Amino acid sequence: MFDLFRFVLLRPAGTREPHEIISTGDDTDFQQQLERDRERPSPGGRMEKTADRFLESPRAVTRGDSLAFGKAYDALSTSLQAEAPANRADLPRIEALLARANDMPYDLVRVAEEKCFGAGVAGEPEVRVYGDFDGLSVTCGSWLRILAVDRPRRRQGVGAALLRDAESRGVRGIAAEAGNYFTPGVLEPEFFVRRGYRETARTQNLETTELPVASSQLPDVQLATGNRQQVLTFIEHHFGKIWRFEASRGVLFFTQRDGAITGFAAHEANNRGLGFFGPTGVAESERGKGLGTKLLLACLADARRLGHQRVVIPWTDAAGFYAKACGARVADRFVVMRRD
Repeated sequence: MFDLFRFVLLRPAGTREPHEIISTGDDTDFQQQLERDRERPSPGGRMEKTADRFLESPRAVTRGDSLAFGKAYDALSTSLQAEAPANRADLPRIEALLARANDMPYDLVRVAEEKCFGAGVAGEPEVRVYGDFDGLSVTCGSWLRILAVDRPRRRQGVGAALLRDAESRGVRGIAAEAGNYFTPGVLEPEFFVRRGYRETARTQNLETTELPVASSQLPDVQLATGNRQQVLTFIEHHFGKIWRFEASRGVLFFTQRDGAITGFAAHEANNRGLGFFGPTGVAESERGKGLGTKLLLACLADARRLGHQRVVIPWTDAAGFYAKACGARVADRFVVMRRD
């Protein structure tokens, strides 16, 4: 990760310009301090400060086999800004970066912990930061969940470096990580197109502000409490494991007939706190009876109860249905990108 341990820049006593380099193996204290820095939060900044203090020390080393200063300095600089793992202790700095870097139409800071450290279908995510929190990537399995670069550091190779690092760990898809996603694609695909990605689909997020006051007029719809596992089993059977995974984290409503579950809808399952609806589905044999609309309205009423004034209906092609049921309109369009 940090290829620092091969080179240290040294400057002769009494001069201001770096002079020669020597293996860090000849300065045990310095190497040990770098190793300690590497294991602490924000390692890049800490290691850079340690290196600066060492470079300012009044010592000179002369070695006939020393490498040229320019080459060594470039190696050191690149190493200091390499991608490093981050953890929950870094969350305040991550949130500060995302507040400056977010280009999406939703509040990424509010869901930063969920997006950076919440599990996906493929397991636990990996968070990498570039330099002193100049940029950040979040990956889970083969998906790049988040890529953010601080505005002053854009067009300097930070995003490209983070993407290359993600690809080295198996990433092939961008943003549309079913089960735990911030957005179901990207708004502007050009950055990824230039790096070999291709469009595989287009989708859209809808929004509605027509939220019912209460769901008391929907007696056929019930809140899943003690029977959540039964509802989740229904979801997996009819719609698959990914929908079950996502719905398991949210508020669940369901319908039933003769004791058998016939449909479900969830909200606050993904991007919790931002007013996201879904997933939702009705058993094929029960469609066309208005159950989908009733389940939708129950979730919208509950979202209103929680204080939301707007609900996002993400990743859907059923714009006509939602327009009729709750006045939803297309808010943003996204492109799904993959690389073979």
